[in-house]
Amino acid sequence: MDEILLHMTIDGQDVYEPQQSIECKCIRLETELCDMVILGIANVETLDIFIPGSLVAARMRIKKAKICSSSKKKPRIKDSRENDIDRLSQLQDDLILQILSCDIDLKDVVKTSALSKRWKCLWTRVPNLFIGTNSSYGYSQNSISFVDHSLSLYQRPVVESFYLCSELCFEFLNVEKYEEWIRFALKKKVQHLFLYLGRANVMGELYTLPAEIFQCPSLSSLVVATGKIKLPDSFCSSLKKIFLYQVTLDKRDLIDKMMSNCPNLEHLDLFSCLGPISLHMSSSVNPRMQHLGVCFCDIKDLEIDAPNLNSLRIEGIFAGRTSLKNVASLARAFIGFKGLVDSGPQIWGYALYKLYENVQHVRDLTINETGIQVFSLCASSGFQTPTFKCKCLRLETELCDMVIPGIANILRNSNNVETLDIYIPRLMEAYGLADYRSAGDNWFGNEPPFHCLENNVKIIVITIQGKKVGLMNRYVEYANMYDKEANLVQFLLKSALVLEELKIYIKDPGLENERLLRQVARTIRRFPRASSRAKVSIKYKDFN
Repeated sequence: MDEILLHMTIDGQDVYEPQQSIECKCIRLETELCDMVILGIANVETLDIFIPGSLVAARMRIKKAKICSSSKKKPRIKDSRENDIDRLSQLQDDLILQILSCDIDLKDVVKTSALSKRWKCLWTRVPNLFIGTNSSYGYSQNSISFVDHSLSLYQRPVVESFYLCSELCFEFLNVEKYEEWIRFALKKKVQHLFLYLGRANVMGELYTLPAEIFQCPSLSSLVVATGKIKLPDSFCSSLKKIFLYQVTLDKRDLIDKMMSNCPNLEHLDLFSCLGPISLHMSSSVNPRMQHLGVCFCDIKDLEIDAPNLNSLRIEGIFAGRTSLKNVASLARAFIGFKGLVDSGPQIWGYALYKLYENVQHVRDLTINETGIQVFSLCASSGFQTPTFKCKCLRLETELCDMVIPGIANILRNSNNVETLDIYIPRLMEAYGLADYRSAGDNWFGNEPPFHCLENNVKIIVITIQGKKVGLMNRYVEYANMYDKEANLVQFLLKSALVLEELKIYIKDPGLENERLLRQVARTIRRFPRASSRAKVSIKYKDFN
């Protein structure tokens, strides 16, 4: 029998002791009594006690236990040692080594040798080595000796990833030891090398990377944060991925030379690098290039000819000629120019227009405020706007009179958009077209129509950076400072006929805006929706 129901309504103490044991898994007792003794019941897994006329109902789960007559058997006492099984020691060595390779500093990895005899030498075979998450490396002699001794015990023939980091200034770095550790990784046929080698001193001096890094045949990816790069006179590198952050490039053609000697290069990122840069990418030199990112660098000349390029990100102020062609495989593009130095709006506006014209086929497109201003200028001058084929469109801009016509112009020429993502920062400086003004929120006009909103846009995401009340007149503009954002939401809800979801994120709104933002949220939720399936959600980030 799997289940039995016992109904007892006897006054006084109720004792149930049958003549023979009842074999069942579930018992339910309905009684007015709380004190009861249950005997002679074995193999019970669920005991359900219900007391009529009371708010008390108790259910007790009995796992692997037996309740039986005291005259026959006693409950089995479980050995506490069953819970003391060393599960960690049962893991295979390969799995333990993978765990020890997950961003754990060398000092902490070595400490595991004290756990047991089995673990004593296990750490010497970890595939990844992290040196320097502790800032004392390179400064304390004990730390240097510890690293030297640990590396001498390392048994693995190949290092998959080698991390060497320091937050010390250049004058505190033990340059000789750092180079010795880097050469150790190169001799161990390192595949992925990550270097962050201190900050510049007051004289601006930085650590210079050993030139033999680019001659290591096993190295496939290189990440360098701060420092200088010195290339050998002649080399052929197997590098596939290079990421340089705040690296000083003392020669204008250094990047070109590096790319020409890395024929297998697939991924190149330059972020906030110092020094003039000329970058000429051609299909004959780098036929496998799939991603290029150039952000906030001093670019003097940029030419891209890459038929296999899949992802492109260009951001910052450029001071030279730009050219983009033969990028038929490009699927994702971020064009985030802030303008070009020593040129007027008409000159760099046309240069930007030509760049956007060459990426109109991409599936995922991001346009920043300066680019949107270019399309505002196209709308006012009657200049033809490229027809974008992207399915995901992201716009990063403040809502001001200079960009509203551009947003409308882009939407009217992006018929295939299914996901519209708009990021509105707290404050973004307007570049280049500061003298241009529009007639206001003229995107509410019906001509020409917005085909993407009528037929395709299903998801809209709007991220609003919270505004600071102290930056404006509290009594005059406070109540209206989110009007443009609200008007944008109202327009999209009114125009998106197949919309399924509208998500609004308000980042860092500030406690002083709490009442106003909640009022704006209530207003937005009352806006009429052209799509009956549209769901609106508003979430606050960093909001208490």
